[in-house]
Amino acid sequence: MAPEIQVPCNFGREYINVQEHCNLKLKLKNGSDYLVNSMIMSYNSPEIKRLTTEHHQTCLYMDDFEEDAVYCFIDALYTGELEKIGTTIFTDVYKMVRVFKVSWLLSRCTDFFTNLVSCRETVSVDTEDSIYREVKYLFDIAMIIYTQNHLEKEQIFVDVFMESFEKKNDKLEFATRFFGGINLNEMSRYLTEQTVTLIGGDTGLLVDGLVTSLRHYDLCNLSNDEVRLLLDKCTDVSFHQENPVEYQYNELFDILDEIESLTEDDLRFLNRIKRIWIKRASSFFSSSKSKGHSTSTRVVEKENSNPDALKGKHGENSKSTFSFEEREVEPESTSSEAQHKEEVGGVEEREEELEDTRSVVTLGSSTSSYYSGEED
Repeated sequence: MAPEIQVPCNFGREYINVQEHCNLKLKLKNGSDYLVNSMIMSYNSPEIKRLTTEHHQTCLYMDDFEEDAVYCFIDALYTGELEKIGTTIFTDVYKMVRVFKVSWLLSRCTDFFTNLVSCRETVSVDTEDSIYREVKYLFDIAMIIYTQNHLEKEQIFVDVFMESFEKKNDKLEFATRFFGGINLNEMSRYLTEQTVTLIGGDTGLLVDGLVTSLRHYDLCNLSNDEVRLLLDKCTDVSFHQENPVEYQYNELFDILDEIESLTEDDLRFLNRIKRIWIKRASSFFSSSKSKGHSTSTRVVEKENSNPDALKGKHGENSKSTFSFEEREVEPESTSSEAQHKEEVGGVEEREEELEDTRSVVTLGSSTSSYYSGEED
């Protein structure tokens, strides 16, 4: 009995697209045909074996993939080596590997990408744009694979890329360049997924990033759902008494307050974001004090002393600002706790007033069957 053939195996690339040895036609994106042997293909791919033996397919449609990616994929199945791979065709090759279930080629693709990421340049403030674009392209590859629905959110390449930030210590520099190239007016679901993946749980990085973007591109309004989603995420903040990130939020809200074409719905949304942030800040500072800290930081409302600022860009009769103040407190002081509760209550009353009047509150210093042609 003949020994069972194990893949990967070198069947010889000289037999690719040779009519005398081929009985399976691949329809390429450019309309041309590419001939392969169904047995060699089936040894590598249980999916192709199913299509050719059970469904008697003699033609597979490969027009979803770039021609060079198809050539690379077929060459790998014939030779047992991933030699013709490159960054520009990697996503299409990997997609074919997944669609046609070539298990041995999965690990080769993972090794190829991991090696690319490990050898990438470090992004710094002095990094040339061309180097940043090369690193960004690797991030794009990982995200494209992650967001492909039929790949069921494969995380492996994203994880490989994100781990490189720890080794290179350049996440902040990369994120600054990344956000500097985002125009929030053109925000898409894919770009939002990129952004959320990049920041991880670092809300401060998101706030700084949005500020960076808004410095480069003026935002017309807040009607884009993806922009609202990111601003909502700005409220998912873990406060730390040592660094309450007040300055980050002040700058973000100052810029948003300067948008001239905000609709009433935009204003309501912006007010809600501000109120959530104030409430969470107040809750944190109240909790910090109850643990016996010697100083307490609080959110307080301050009257705007500048008469020219009393009527804002959106027609308010008055504006208030909220800021942090640090004060000495006596640990375990009942009277101090009562005073603090009264202050927090004042903030909550102010929130109810904002809900009723819908005025703008300013924080801070100023205002696979498809490929075979089968029917579903």
